[in-house]
Amino acid sequence: MKIKFYIPALLLFFASMCRAQENFLKSKLVNMEYVDDVELYENDIYCAGISYKTVIDDGNASYAYINNYDRQTLTLKWSVKVSDEPANIVNSIARNKDKLYVLVNQGTVTSSTRNLHLSLLIMTLKGEVEEKVSIGPSFYEPCNILFEGDNLHFAYQVAEGIDYTSKRSFAVVSYNLKTKKLTSVKSAEDSPKPKKILTDTSGIYLAGSFIYPRQSNILKCKDGKLSKIYLTTNKTEYVLDCYINDKTLTVVCVFPGVYGNPNSYLRYYYINTDNNLVKSVTTLPYKDLGWDEVGFNTFSTGSSTWMIVNDTAGLLKYILLDNKGKVINTLNFTCSGITERIMVDKDVLIIARADYMRLSKF
Repeated sequence: MKIKFYIPALLLFFASMCRAQENFLKSKLVNMEYVDDVELYENDIYCAGISYKTVIDDGNASYAYINNYDRQTLTLKWSVKVSDEPANIVNSIARNKDKLYVLVNQGTVTSSTRNLHLSLLIMTLKGEVEEKVSIGPSFYEPCNILFEGDNLHFAYQVAEGIDYTSKRSFAVVSYNLKTKKLTSVKSAEDSPKPKKILTDTSGIYLAGSFIYPRQSNILKCKDGKLSKIYLTTNKTEYVLDCYINDKTLTVVCVFPGVYGNPNSYLRYYYINTDNNLVKSVTTLPYKDLGWDEVGFNTFSTGSSTWMIVNDTAGLLKYILLDNKGKVINTLNFTCSGITERIMVDKDVLIIARADYMRLSKF
């Protein structure tokens, strides 16, 4: 399905840039089979994930877990199990001052339906649930949690039914941490899973997981009203990252190649947040970058993106791309797949997988 390219000069350049890592901490991930989110806050690492090892044991039921690890030693401080319903899925976790905020979907899942309800758990730093805020019927996972002053923002996917063919749309939610007031604005058209929510002085921006042809791809929410931003493409692209700097919203996408069209590329859209117009687009074919495949789990610095790539020589690497698609750092990859969660804190690479968490210096 994919065409492999070999570019000796570029591979030599990659090899010269590649930096070794020193594994200095490693710890088994307790209870989890899949990692959904990782949050670093000062000397604490919070990890959210699920396990299908449940009493029901039907392949769909799941327990959700939230683990707290010490950043300096990777010692497990505590682990909390969420198991009120047959299916329990923790998707996003974030800390603000002395509280943890966790988005959890709960209900039932079958091979043809997802009957889930989304809630916001407010927890102490010891893992105790203080409050459970009901959000509403949900479908797939919500996006990240974003704090802005006294407000917490996120978005999730609302469905008209519980089967996989149901029309689904975005809901952008704001929760005031002081007044506990919850507000929600829903989009009118069919929408993909939300990928990332951002904010600047001009409003709240939401990017979905995919860029679809002939459809609004970015939503802007201001004063309780939604406006649409269209990114012109004739292919379905996957969103890797997005960030806002100097009134420019940068959206990082890939066309990963499909049957009949293996010509994969990396693409950057640059949007003016004053008028919501696309200023420019940069497209970089995988063959020019020396890539064969890109992992969809990334880590954003706010102005650049860490990701995992498989090059045309079959070597996996961690790379850091600036806002123009230029490789500015490359690290050796020492694991066995491209689905792990990654974070970077200064000169430390934090890796969370189903079986362990690892810290490496570079």
